[in-house]
Amino acid sequence: MASYEILPILMGSLAWIYSFSDQSSLLQPGLSLSVSDEADFVFGALIGLGARPQGSTPFDFELKSEFGTYPNIYYMEFKFYF
Repeated sequence: MASYEILPILMGSLAWIYSFSDQSSLLQPGLSLSVSDEADFVFGALIGLGARPQGSTPFDFELKSEFGTYPNIYYMEFKFYF
């Protein structure tokens, strides 16, 4: 994981997990914006990279990679401190 202060009120981050067994990865980029002393907006994503599962029915399902099974997820969060 790495993070970097882009501006005094904006932090960027990137986390990466790699699976050596099937060469798949999970990336988690993120931004944190400080809107005041007591409030932050957080934006981010979870992005699975790898071969996607294959199969025409739930009973005929073949996994190709660990992180390729993950859906891409995008999120935002508001944090308020008191």
